[in-house]
Amino acid sequence: MTRFDWGALPAPLAQALAADLGLPRRGCVEELARIYPNGPDVDFVRATWPVLRDRWVVRDSGVRARVVSALKAKSLGDLSITGSSAAAQKAYLTSCRLATGLKQVIVGELMALGSGMAPPKPPRRPGLGRARGAASPGIDAKVERAWDTLRQRLQQVLAGGADNDHVIIELDLQADGSTEPGGYYVQWGVDRDSGIFHAEAVSNAYLPPGQRLTAGPLGQMMELGWEIPDGAEGGNNFRCLVPLRRAPGLARLLVRTLREVYGAPHPAFLTAHGVNDNKSVDVSALGLQVPRREGTTGPLAERPANRSLRAAVAEALTDLFQLGEHELIVDKDGDYPVRCGSAMVFIRVLEDPHIIDVFSPVLVDVIDTDGLRRRLIDLQASAPFVKFTVQANVVTANVQLMADKFQVEQLARALALMTKLCDDIDDGLQGDFGGRTFFGLPAAQPTERSSALGGYL
Repeated sequence: MTRFDWGALPAPLAQALAADLGLPRRGCVEELARIYPNGPDVDFVRATWPVLRDRWVVRDSGVRARVVSALKAKSLGDLSITGSSAAAQKAYLTSCRLATGLKQVIVGELMALGSGMAPPKPPRRPGLGRARGAASPGIDAKVERAWDTLRQRLQQVLAGGADNDHVIIELDLQADGSTEPGGYYVQWGVDRDSGIFHAEAVSNAYLPPGQRLTAGPLGQMMELGWEIPDGAEGGNNFRCLVPLRRAPGLARLLVRTLREVYGAPHPAFLTAHGVNDNKSVDVSALGLQVPRREGTTGPLAERPANRSLRAAVAEALTDLFQLGEHELIVDKDGDYPVRCGSAMVFIRVLEDPHIIDVFSPVLVDVIDTDGLRRRLIDLQASAPFVKFTVQANVVTANVQLMADKFQVEQLARALALMTKLCDDIDDGLQGDFGGRTFFGLPAAQPTERSSALGGYL
């Protein structure tokens, strides 16, 4: 068992915690160790949260960024409170009720501090492992609706599964640039005879070093209801046996695991496939991509005059991303969210006039300043085909295509441009103006600089 050293806490924090618990300030470390010999737990956090928040979390920018990101990923607190300053994030933290999820996050941070472990890893990009925020009601609403749609579809697929069906949903690590083998996944089998779903979630036994779960996420897995791997009859993965009649509950569990623990940023970053007696199972109702296939797209062609632009764009996206039937996602705004590298890009189709709007949130939770607007003007001059806007604390890059004579190549070039653009400028903008990339961590409060565009593009 990892040994927790109360003496690793900053002395002022240890003294403040002791005072809050009615313990003497002199010898407070020994007293804390006597009462909590195994280190802090959720009861400790419940008793001392205001002190932990105001005397530690808010004052440590690294801890603050991770905690805020993790709590927003759990949709805790008032998500309308945005901004990356200490004051703004303290206001958000104050709005969070003392839920189990919050206590688990803080326990993970404390254990890292007192045991020498690496800090709890925030969700991977969502971040698209990174954690979500709430900078833009429109953008965040899209993400929330996408996950809710997946949960509903997953519930239907679970309820309609045939005996011996085995389905796996994976987070495509290659989507965000990872070159490590392995990755996050959940899977389940259907046993109609016993009336049970046999569900599993990948554990550290099968994850590469850079992707392994630390104390905080491991605590979340237990909180969600997964059985800890025992390496024996139960195997090395997290397991859960769920009655078939509880398909809605299993759907929620799988979605929360993918999103909150494994950090899947959006359903567009997931793939799904199934088998039954070595035959493929049709899981297209999930609306997820199948694992990437070898091969190339078909020839680039113009839209037939008698075909709608929306239908032509849908077919083009299906070809460009090598999707199967029903795998192209359409959100409730009618937009197509697609994964381009580590960026999330939305495609909106207007039929009258024929326009394709390709847009991506480059930076969110950013404060609108004159310096930021000057930078966007510089970016605009260097990329005249792209429009940059800042609205509701979100910087958005936008390319509009006149599509009276739409060609697939036209859309492919716009997507490639948007992908490269986001990769080139997002970190630089964040470093100078704060905020976070769409699925990224908040930056420390920036010192606004007046540097020219330089090498961003």
